[in-house]
Amino acid sequence: MSICLRRKPCLQLYRLLRTIAEQHKAHAVAPGSARTLASALDLSTSTSTSYSPQHTGSDVRYDKRHGSELRFRSYIATVAAERGKQAAREEMECWSCQHHLKKGGFICRGCEKIQPVDPSVNYFELFGMPDMQYDLDLDKLEKQYKMLQWQLHPDKAVGRTEAEREFSAQQATMVNMAYSVLRSPLARANYMLAQRGVSAGENSENTITDPELLMQVLEAREEVEATEDPAVLRRLLQQNRQQQARLVEELGEAFSRPTGTQDALSRTTELTYLVRLEQELVRKLPDAGA
Repeated sequence: MSICLRRKPCLQLYRLLRTIAEQHKAHAVAPGSARTLASALDLSTSTSTSYSPQHTGSDVRYDKRHGSELRFRSYIATVAAERGKQAAREEMECWSCQHHLKKGGFICRGCEKIQPVDPSVNYFELFGMPDMQYDLDLDKLEKQYKMLQWQLHPDKAVGRTEAEREFSAQQATMVNMAYSVLRSPLARANYMLAQRGVSAGENSENTITDPELLMQVLEAREEVEATEDPAVLRRLLQQNRQQQARLVEELGEAFSRPTGTQDALSRTTELTYLVRLEQELVRKLPDAGA
């Protein structure tokens, strides 16, 4: 017996459609997935379509001409596989009880054991910033840092095993290192370049590409070396910090573009020169502050 699918899909397919639609709504799947789903189903037939089911257990097979449900099942399997991969990227197993917890987590909720440092977690993820944007809210960064410090306070490791105390110390060291990098515009830029496979520190052939900025830096360095006048040094320090602020804005724009790595590298090199000059100025003006 053949069944017409032009107006009413089979009950089994309808139930599968309803299930996946609910899952899409719950997980906020991107609009492009709807097109993928429509393509996988390919139910927009303008003529009557028949199929001859062949039962093998609970499976239903369609002939080669009309494999809509097979394509649909394949789509479901692909979605499930992708979600499994995403969960694997976002979770890790507790070393003690194998309970699943968020990657980078400090304490397992299953057995309350302190976890070792997760090397796959970058500094941004450690501070709850998975998007890795150069422009940061420094106040938010500091609040998150204080919260992490509280979680890893040495008093909380009292009574723990030797291994857990060691894990706690390693976690605290990583948090301190991450904070010192992220709060510094230059260190943050170098870190983000390293995450993209580029190291500004190893590119000794890199020089300032802006001739005007290069001339200003050279002239300022000569002035710094030639004077002890506090007024002159303060003027140079103010100019230096204004130039740094401009470069930081340009770095934020460069890092926001997938193709902006080379621009970011150039700006980072320029910023390196300015930071070194600022350090020299502050050395001569201790009361100026860092």
